[in-house]
Amino acid sequence: MEKYKIVKQLGDGTYGSVLLGQVKDSPQEKVAIKRMKKKY
Repeated sequence: MEKYKIVKQLGDGTYGSVLLGQVKDSPQEKVAIKRMKKKY
């Protein structure tokens, strides 16, 4: 995750959330990142 800067959260669901990110070396490049919730 050090490669990306989180811009904002796009959505949230049962298993995780989707975030909008930018590549730090190339700020015009945007990506969607899915972050999974921890298992209990």
